[in-house]
Amino acid sequence: MSRILITGAAGSIGRVLARDLPAYGLRLRLLDRQPITADTGSTGSRTVDTVTADITDAVALDAALDGVSAIVHLAGNPTEAPFADILRNNLDGTYQVFEAARRHGVRRIVYASSNHAVGFTPRAPLIGADVPPRPDTYYGLSKVFGEALGRLYVDRYHLQVACLRIGSFAERPTTPRHLSTWLSHPDAVRLVAACLAAPDLTYAVVYGISANTRGWWDLAPGRALGYFPIDDAETHAADIVATHGEADLADPIHALLGGQFTGPEFDASSHAPDLPALVADWIAADPDPRARTELQALLDAGSPAALDQLAERFAAPLTFGTAGLRGPLRAGPNGMNRSVVRRAAAGLAAYLKGAGADGPVVIGYDARHGSTDFARDSAAVVQAAGRPALLLPGPLPTPVLAFAVRHLHAAAGVMVTASHNPPGDNGYKVYLADGSQIVPPIDHEIEAAIGAVGSAAEIDLDDGYQVLGEDVVHAYVREVAGLVSPGQPRDLTIAYTPLHGVGAGVVRAVFAAAGFPDLHVVAEQERPDPRFPTVAFPNPEEPGATDLLRDLAIAASADLAIANDPDADRCAVLVGGRMLTGDEVGVLLADHLMARGSRPGATFATTIVSSSLLAAICARRGVPYAETLTGFKWIMRAGEDLGYGYEEALGYAVAPDLVRDKDGVSAALLLAEMAAAGKAAGRTLGDRLDEIAAEYGVYATGQLAVRVTDLPDIAAMMTRVRGKPPSRLLGRPVTAVDDLLPAADVLRIRADGVRVVVRPSGTEPKLKAYLEVVVEVGGSDVEGARAVAADLLAILRTEVATLLGVD
Repeated sequence: MSRILITGAAGSIGRVLARDLPAYGLRLRLLDRQPITADTGSTGSRTVDTVTADITDAVALDAALDGVSAIVHLAGNPTEAPFADILRNNLDGTYQVFEAARRHGVRRIVYASSNHAVGFTPRAPLIGADVPPRPDTYYGLSKVFGEALGRLYVDRYHLQVACLRIGSFAERPTTPRHLSTWLSHPDAVRLVAACLAAPDLTYAVVYGISANTRGWWDLAPGRALGYFPIDDAETHAADIVATHGEADLADPIHALLGGQFTGPEFDASSHAPDLPALVADWIAADPDPRARTELQALLDAGSPAALDQLAERFAAPLTFGTAGLRGPLRAGPNGMNRSVVRRAAAGLAAYLKGAGADGPVVIGYDARHGSTDFARDSAAVVQAAGRPALLLPGPLPTPVLAFAVRHLHAAAGVMVTASHNPPGDNGYKVYLADGSQIVPPIDHEIEAAIGAVGSAAEIDLDDGYQVLGEDVVHAYVREVAGLVSPGQPRDLTIAYTPLHGVGAGVVRAVFAAAGFPDLHVVAEQERPDPRFPTVAFPNPEEPGATDLLRDLAIAASADLAIANDPDADRCAVLVGGRMLTGDEVGVLLADHLMARGSRPGATFATTIVSSSLLAAICARRGVPYAETLTGFKWIMRAGEDLGYGYEEALGYAVAPDLVRDKDGVSAALLLAEMAAAGKAAGRTLGDRLDEIAAEYGVYATGQLAVRVTDLPDIAAMMTRVRGKPPSRLLGRPVTAVDDLLPAADVLRIRADGVRVVVRPSGTEPKLKAYLEVVVEVGGSDVEGARAVAADLLAILRTEVATLLGVD
């Protein structure tokens, strides 16, 4: 028997439905972004299973809809909140649920609307469901949106939708208003069960109240679906009137359907339920005095701007997604801070214990603000949980931590870093025993374990963890230096920058151990500095980030210029003053490794958004090839015998047996080996790219990134392209349109010599379109073919911008 998916199942209505709906012969799947503790002994049985996920996560929704026949959609902010929260949780979240239902052929949705969709409607003896929308708040506005969205999906996609304008859901009525608006727990279950079973449902708006004698709303639409409420608030009227008196019908709380939400003193812009109490509880448990002061200052200010900040910080916890946490450094549950990090470490330790994992946890950190404290806190929490914690000896590159996990036979690794994010961010990246980043469903299981942790004040600490010596760093340096062939040319002048990050010391040690001359390092960027003062954005891909490196390369007459990002897991290359693309570097490294032949039969892998040139090279040379979704968590799982992997965003794994993640240090060393050999033969890396182009053609790649302020715009653009993909690209007939849902929110469109891949960014509010054109090289005119490809790429960028509806 198929299941009913209930979103927002950890909420008050969800818990009641989870407890009582199985009695109607229904199997349930309960979904919430908080771990679910249902009031039923059947949770975890064949009758009820649970999923910890956010409804704005399309991939998680797709997984949750497997085997589902209907959805009861309750998730979202349950009352008024700042508009940004309402937009994400109530509008975008509801759209994601409806769209997921459409994709999976789930035809019936029971949607929790609210009387606040018509809150400014005057009270009358019997109000029908056909009154026009008059929302009283942003929350009410979101319910108008949900009802209208349901109407659209009924008319366009033939779904069956019941919108329940729920009144006052409570175990018993307690106020004069409740005498009209009460919905009892048993009647709520009857209402949802009736809507799930109604044989003739197309689209209906139903008032969700009990059979109240003083009820304002017409119950006929519900009866038409089989809802016959039994309870009546009037049975409690005597007690309520004795306590509160009769209702003053001139008061807006009784005169208008929205009650207190329609009062002139109600501030919809900054209101959040129980916010002061939530903040006070967090302050009491926060171990960091600076964070306590920060929150108390906002609470004391009490201004709309301060309350908006607090509402944003307490709207939801920072999500522990695939790989871990990443977010702004700020106090509160929706930020990176010591309280959040201690709970994350405790959750990880609990997950490892439950999974029966053996071994220590090794913890690394970069030089960002807060990284040292976060790493030490994590070590103390893990040690107190009964598992040895091993702390790396200082700020080090992420690849050193990824190497250390397997080198030290650890059960897991934690790297405190936000990679190339802005200075105000930090993050918490998790690896398991195989040295790879975590993937679903493990990330959700760890997040559930974190959610089950109590307050940070209750977490035990043990400072008896071990701070490792330099041996692990020396082992990494030795192994990486051993990747290059001995006895080969080493005459090379190299300019280098760590972009204010932690790469310089390890990179210098590796290059020295491999026999290269000392590097020329950008002095202004050599030492770690969490402010990243010389760059607007500490990402070598960003315009201006490598200007100082280019200047140094010219001054030093460098043969090669290399930049790492701040945690040194990415690598950028300049040759002759030109920044090579990630695809060009990826192909050069693949070509070099194939030529060395050190791993015959090993798979070479890249992602669906990287250049297709690697596939062409592998096909011609008889090398196994694999293509994955974006991210090294997937590249590392591309095959049992992975010899090499790369992604266009400057990430390369040249030795997966050594580091099962992208490694900007080892990639830099192999590029130097290539450049030195080429220099000895009178050739450059650019010359080798020309030779590859002459043999395979010019594979020109580019991007179109559309940054948005409203996240639903991304979904709208994806829907637009899916609904009406182009029939031609560059005037050539489209030969394939591949929709990768539900595995990923990706659309791939191909024509002869043309490819476009469209996907939302996983880390920023952007929609990205990855463009590729392939131009054959006539004779030896590589530069001519490149010029043609550049022109075609510019035309394609314009076509795709029009397709997405942007200028």
